[in-house]
Amino acid sequence: MRLIHYTIGTKIESILQDGFIATSPKKPAYGEIPLVWLSTNEEYEMTARKVARASNGEDILLSVAQMEEHGSGIYRFVFEVEPTENKLFQDWQYIRNKCGVSSALRRRLIERARNVGADENEWWGHINKPLPVVDAKLERRVEDDNGNVIWVPIEVDGLKVKTKGYPSMTVEEMAQHGFQMDLDSTWKNG
Repeated sequence: MRLIHYTIGTKIESILQDGFIATSPKKPAYGEIPLVWLSTNEEYEMTARKVARASNGEDILLSVAQMEEHGSGIYRFVFEVEPTENKLFQDWQYIRNKCGVSSALRRRLIERARNVGADENEWWGHINKPLPVVDAKLERRVEDDNGNVIWVPIEVDGLKVKTKGYPSMTVEEMAQHGFQMDLDSTWKNG
């Protein structure tokens, strides 16, 4: 089975330097088990879209095109796994019932999924531990000459991320586009 973690280019370097994808949330609520979110969706997991703060203070969900432009590209780590042999990989039904996710958070996750056309039945998690990327395939989202989205394998040795964990535009440029970003450690890995 292929399980996929989608992310943006500004996070690739720190993930590769760390050698793993960090769990979320970083500070789980009492009884909540942190996990690395994965998906079986081969095209793109729409709930992996990022949120930015507009100049009016409102949080907005970035489009895939905005994430591509301001996040230095869209990438994915593809893991070939057999969940029945590795109990750290669990599906959404397990996560929602056994990982201490509050009913309020479950409702918010499902509502967001429905709002962006995602299917929670495609969600998986790597439970309670960071997920090593040593055996994952790294791919980048690109469009071919006909405008079709394809995923191109990336050789890690040749990977060039133009930023070091920061957006590829200045704060002034982002403000011109109506965005504000809080560049703290939450932007480093994930």
